[in-house]
Amino acid sequence: MPTIKCGSGMKLQLWVKDSGAFDGFAVILNGIQFDDVGDQAVRRYDIPTPAGRTEIAVQFGGNDGGVSAVVDIADKNGLPNRKVLANQGQDDGLRHDYVLEVG
Repeated sequence: MPTIKCGSGMKLQLWVKDSGAFDGFAVILNGIQFDDVGDQAVRRYDIPTPAGRTEIAVQFGGNDGGVSAVVDIADKNGLPNRKVLANQGQDDGLRHDYVLEVG
């Protein structure tokens, strides 16, 4: 499970895409499911700046999983920035877990 140190000036997003045909996925923040998706579009979720340890999980349906990433999209000197801080793919199983820590 990747642990991501979050610093000031970061603007984080979770990007998720299911690989299967209508298997879908659920997104879970600190143990509470807040979205359930049934298509293959790439979804982007803003992640609030964590005040402490924050756990994010993506649970894929079916048996082929998908891809997910935590991305820093903060502008740097007025230029778009897309820095992948951690990512997981189909080989990482049907559940992708991330931990965010202030640091």
